[in-house]
Amino acid sequence: MQDKNRMTIPNKVLFEHVLEYIRLGKSVVIGVKGNSMKPFLREADRVVLEPLGNRHIKKGLVVLAYWEGQIVLHRVVKIEGDSLYLAGDGNVAQRERVRKEDILAIAARLLDADREVDLTENWRCYLGLFWYRVRPLRRIVMKVF
Repeated sequence: MQDKNRMTIPNKVLFEHVLEYIRLGKSVVIGVKGNSMKPFLREADRVVLEPLGNRHIKKGLVVLAYWEGQIVLHRVVKIEGDSLYLAGDGNVAQRERVRKEDILAIAARLLDADREVDLTENWRCYLGLFWYRVRPLRRIVMKVF
């Protein structure tokens, strides 16, 4: 049974409109799709995307970025000059290299059923980076269980 209050829009169409609002300096709420950001962002969570503006991009932030013709919502795990390396929290191997100008927006807040969470808080960024750095251990645990 399809939920009458929910609509699925192809990513290409959705992000044309999302990026239009971001360019106008507005915030946009989108639903999380997929598992690449588990355990911190889950399918059906909603995130508030905000324009980058004059913000400093730091490690640990979750950003919306162009990567190889796609748009991804992943965490900044390394900064090297004008290159940023992104990784999904749920990914144990893949890492994307993008340029600073490929960053489209920052995921500023998480909206789930119970609460609103500031995703830019330092401790949340550090926790995400810690989770990234223990990827080798996560692979072992996943194989065992």
